[in-house]
Amino acid sequence: MMSLRFGCAALAMIIFGGCQWFQSMPSGSAIDLADARTVGDAFMEDLIAERIAQGLARMESGFAELSSATEAEKSIRGLFDYCGRPVGKEYKGTQVGFKVYPNGTKKPMRKLFYAATTTTAHKGECFFGVEIVPEGRGLKVTTFGPLKLQSGTLPDWLK
Repeated sequence: MMSLRFGCAALAMIIFGGCQWFQSMPSGSAIDLADARTVGDAFMEDLIAERIAQGLARMESGFAELSSATEAEKSIRGLFDYCGRPVGKEYKGTQVGFKVYPNGTKKPMRKLFYAATTTTAHKGECFFGVEIVPEGRGLKVTTFGPLKLQSGTLPDWLK
């Protein structure tokens, strides 16, 4: 009975301590929007101008370690099959939170949303989400991808 109480108390301390640590970690709101926009806008401009290699240079170092530059460029171009390659963009909004990696590490993250005119879609039909995280003394793109509304209506902030 005593060991059960001790075990429950220890578990509660671990959970509470973990929650306190998670809450004390700065969220993506700690990432300056103007700084994030500078990185996100430049990344989107690289995609628009078909400078994929330059766009890859703006990505987090972990992305480059996953595959060769040729494989990475092929993967990015493969995303364009979903709703076309962007040929124009309009910044629409941001969300903040955390990026959680497969190994359990977390980073503050700011996600930027762009309405895109693409090679196959009019502006407002396809969007790109670009996630920005701190790396070293700067900011990097960690992930990005095309988004399409499949049903329902767009939220007002994306119109």
